[in-house]
Amino acid sequence: MPDIFISYARENRDFVHRLDESLKSRGREAWVDWEGIRPTEEFMQAIYGAIEAADTFVFVLTPDSVASVVCGHEIAHAAAHNKRMVPIVAREVNADNVPEPLAKLNWIFCRESDDFEKATDILISALDTDLKWVHAHTRLLTRAIEWNANGRNNSFVLRGEDLRAAEQWLAQAGAQKERQPTALQTEYIIASRKASARRQRITLGAVTFGLIVSVVLAVVAFFARHKAVEQEAKAKAETSRSEYLRALSLVEDGDADQALRSLARSLELDPSNSAVVTRLINLLGQRQWPHLAATQNHPLPINILEKNADGSRIIVATRSAGEEVRKVSQFIYLHDAETLHPAGSAEVGQHDITDLQVSGDRLLASTKGNIAFLLSAKTGAKVKTWDDSVGAISQCMFSNDGKWAVVWFWKF
Repeated sequence: MPDIFISYARENRDFVHRLDESLKSRGREAWVDWEGIRPTEEFMQAIYGAIEAADTFVFVLTPDSVASVVCGHEIAHAAAHNKRMVPIVAREVNADNVPEPLAKLNWIFCRESDDFEKATDILISALDTDLKWVHAHTRLLTRAIEWNANGRNNSFVLRGEDLRAAEQWLAQAGAQKERQPTALQTEYIIASRKASARRQRITLGAVTFGLIVSVVLAVVAFFARHKAVEQEAKAKAETSRSEYLRALSLVEDGDADQALRSLARSLELDPSNSAVVTRLINLLGQRQWPHLAATQNHPLPINILEKNADGSRIIVATRSAGEEVRKVSQFIYLHDAETLHPAGSAEVGQHDITDLQVSGDRLLASTKGNIAFLLSAKTGAKVKTWDDSVGAISQCMFSNDGKWAVVWFWKF
């Protein structure tokens, strides 16, 4: 759609041809009535529509155009819609005869005695002034006219970002004399805001009703779930106790392997059962348990017991047991918490392991000597080793967020 409308008298056709070509060479397109539309109602509506759709109304000032009835109608329509108007003088005219909307403006002189190209450059500069606001003016005007022509139906109003931009545009309109909205544009923007507020009230009502229903359903679901959780916890606690009592009976019968499995299942069902924890740790620390002795195949007793973060692994560490085994390597063993099957191991040298710490899937082990290890708490695989030949370990720990493992050494 051309962004310039050129109004002129037919007697100035040659000048307008030259002006149109000059504008095209500068990348501008103008709407020009080359066919000489007759001043009937139908043809005038076509002209009015072109004026409304253009950003700028350029009027070629000559004695002929000032006297033209059609040109007078075009000026009046452009002025009624607050279109930006730029008069360009092609021939000398009597200023007293120029219509008031044009007479009060700055004229661009493009007579035979003037520099045509310079005059065109001045016109281009005028066209580019405040272009964003002018584009918005044209866009809102065409939409407002469409809304008005359709009985001001709300299906034609502005919405969302278009409405917010239009309101901002309207707020800026009074900042400068040249920025003036039409009454129709103002009515259109106000009607759009009212329609938006009405939609929001309807939507808010629907959302509020839906929220109330959701809250009621959530409360019902909460109590139902709370009851289900309580029942599940009670069932687990009863099963955990049953497994614990079964383990005690198996211990008395000498079935160490099955007793250990029952204790592990009991602890998994109820991690808060301190009696199970105590019993399990005590029993795992005894060398005579055939299951661990067989899986470890190692002469040293258990020193430390831990569980990994998700409870899927039981982690044990060996310790020295007298002078005869002082030079035997120490080990960390991982067992599946449910089946107690071996899940991995790590050899950590001849120093006793003094501490095990778990953070997520990582295991930090410190020894009585000068070596510390960062291991996988799932497999026992070594991730990092700290070894200081001239110092001794002072402290090992994970950071509060569990992301860092820190090891301090004393220097001799």
